[in-house]
Amino acid sequence: MTGAILDGLDQCWKRTSIDVKKDFGEEYYQKFRSYLERNINIARDKPFEVVDAMVNSVTLQRVHYKYLCCGPIDRFIMWSFNWMPIECLDPIVSLFTVKEKPFWALIK
Repeated sequence: MTGAILDGLDQCWKRTSIDVKKDFGEEYYQKFRSYLERNINIARDKPFEVVDAMVNSVTLQRVHYKYLCCGPIDRFIMWSFNWMPIECLDPIVSLFTVKEKPFWALIK
């Protein structure tokens, strides 16, 4: 799976216009690629959790305001994020992002 996603990303980068490549630079692309690869490698390998959450969201009589697809440690982390002030949460989340430019800036 990792190979297919990264190959697709490489193909998109190859087709990207020269102006966009010049604007972002090869260094940003490589950092984003590494960031994506790292996240793919640590992602959970239990797609049934997503399906279960979707089924629960449309079949439960008592609706939840959110559905999490994660393990116990991730669930605890997400729970703790709910209680943190934004001032504390932002620096933590920023540790796990590509710094130079947001990924959404690539979409035009």
